[in-house]
Amino acid sequence: MSFNYKFLEEYQNLIQNTNLQKAYQEFIHLFRWLRISLQTRFSSFRFQGNIVENNMEYSYFQFSDNTLKQMGLKIVVVFVHSDFRFEVWISGCNRQIQRQYYNLLMQSSLPVFLTPDPDHLDYIVKFPIEANPAHIDCDALLDMVSDTCVQAIHFVNENLKTE
Repeated sequence: MSFNYKFLEEYQNLIQNTNLQKAYQEFIHLFRWLRISLQTRFSSFRFQGNIVENNMEYSYFQFSDNTLKQMGLKIVVVFVHSDFRFEVWISGCNRQIQRQYYNLLMQSSLPVFLTPDPDHLDYIVKFPIEANPAHIDCDALLDMVSDTCVQAIHFVNENLKTE
């Protein structure tokens, strides 16, 4: 096994000479608060697990209710680290479900971002939230994320229910 020691050295330098560790801990504190606050607002939904930290590519948590679960869907609140942006995703519980809904939507003209590749990306559609979390107060951020989750739930009800 080999490692890129230049990156390890850079990481060591960042940890020792910047506030990277404290900044990341503050982000995690914010993201956990957001999850707990949304769980209170969406009390009829089941929030699965805790937050997932995905190698600083993105962090997320997910929730669903009986209707979403029967459809094989979940709502995912995501923070994309490289864009420093929150997004809300509608995701399938597996790639087969993702392809099924992608095929249903791919010919539609919808005001959402449809995945370009349901077999390799973890969302069917996504709703970006343009506010920079470093420049907005927590209550406003919570309202924006909450409103976007409501949009995603309405999108499912209006576009993905086949009954």
